Amino acid sequence: MRDFLGEFNWMLILSLVGASAIVAYVGDVVGMRIGKRRISLFGLRPRYTSSFITVLTGILITIVTLWLVSMTSENVRTALFSMKYVQRQITQLTSQLQESRQELQEMEFKLFASQEDLQKKQAELKDAQDKFETVLAQLAQVRKDLKLQTERSRAVEAERVRLEGELKGLESRRASLEKSVSTLKAELESLKKGLEQVREGRIIVLAKEVLSQVPLSPKSSRESVRQALRTLVEQARAELAFRSGVRPEQVQIVTEKENELENPDPFAGRPDRQVIRLVAESNAVRAEPVLVSLESHPSRLIFQKGQELARRKVPGPLKREDAERELFLLLREVNALSVKEGVIPDPLRGTVGNLSAGDFYGSVEKLVENDSPSVVIVEAEEDVFSEGPVRVRIVLKKAS
Repeated sequence: MRDFLGEFNWMLILSLVGASAIVAYVGDVVGMRIGKRRISLFGLRPRYTSSFITVLTGILITIVTLWLVSMTSENVRTALFSMKYVQRQITQLTSQLQESRQELQEMEFKLFASQEDLQKKQAELKDAQDKFETVLAQLAQVRKDLKLQTERSRAVEAERVRLEGELKGLESRRASLEKSVSTLKAELESLKKGLEQVREGRIIVLAKEVLSQVPLSPKSSRESVRQALRTLVEQARAELAFRSGVRPEQVQIVTEKENELENPDPFAGRPDRQVIRLVAESNAVRAEPVLVSLESHPSRLIFQKGQELARRKVPGPLKREDAERELFLLLREVNALSVKEGVIPDPLRGTVGNLSAGDFYGSVEKLVENDSPSVVIVEAEEDVFSEGPVRVRIVLKKAS
């Protein structure tokens, strides 16, 4: 109730009541005076004049009331003086409100339809996202597989290049081997022919065989070189005469270069020690000229006299074949060491020296007779130079 009463404009109500009371009081006073004086207005009787004054007072009360209300409230002024305009506005606004409500309903319907479409689109978007994630995972797997395949392809390409290189190498090797086979076949035919000649006792020298060699001191004079060349030829003639069973002066030694065996210029005055070898260029049979050439090699001291070349500890006692094998292996080590250190090997046999049969088998007998382990030592019997030969002696000691 208090809230309801609090909604009234008590200031306006009290103002209207007060104004009405004042106007009524003024009208009553005026009416009483007119009645006492019996004044007549507009030719009316006093009694009617008093009634007219009362009516006029009521009209004034209404006018004052309307004036006060209109002065205090803009809404009242609008209601009093602009009612039709307000009604038209209300009608228009009502129509607009109805249209807006219809539009709102249409928009709500469209919104509902749009929400359904949105839900469909969201569902489609979710499906698309799921498909995209699936495709993305597949793409990652494809990239991984592609990377793996690329690496495999690179490895295969590298392997292909390597195999092509090996193939080219094998083809080159095959060509070389075919060439070697052809050469070996030719050599085989030559060897067969030579073997037949050897069986017949006709070949006295083989190709690349060293017939003789002489050392030259540093800065040798032309005369000393000329004398060395004569010695070289004489040694070769003596060896060939011994093999063929004729006198040395009957052996013919020839060269491709004219006067090669008499020319000292290529060897005279050299600052270092050297060795000259007389080498057979081809197989030669008895009673035929022997084609030779000269070879020059640097000569230096390789081993000193008494220098230990190899040693091996062997158990005892040994069987004869075991003792021979041990000594043979030790001598092979000496041969390999000599070649490694710079001794020029024999072109035919690949050896660099020799050991007398007496020394070899004497050492074998000692190893067979020893009951305890022994140390076999191979020493240089004399100074050994590059041209060789490597002459050695075998020393046996008891193993400690």
